[in-house]
Amino acid sequence: MVDAPPVIAVSDALVVGQLADAILMVIKADSTSKKLAETTIKRLAQVHLRPVGAILEQQDVTKLSEYGYETAYYHGHYYNTPTS
Repeated sequence: MVDAPPVIAVSDALVVGQLADAILMVIKADSTSKKLAETTIKRLAQVHLRPVGAILEQQDVTKLSEYGYETAYYHGHYYNTPTS
């Protein structure tokens, strides 16, 4: 595993990415805009790279309850019990 600086900030990730087996984008919740994420994907594509997935970091799980996800997440993930 290799960690690289943000694609938008410097070109290091574009160079290192050429040597990687796979690329994961790390997206900071409530900070990284959709436009910035899309620009990152476009810059990767310019050098024929495509992320295989993304990691959402620093998500405030208490906000998920506003959308009805908190119960399902805690019961299904931590207790391995049906949610309904």
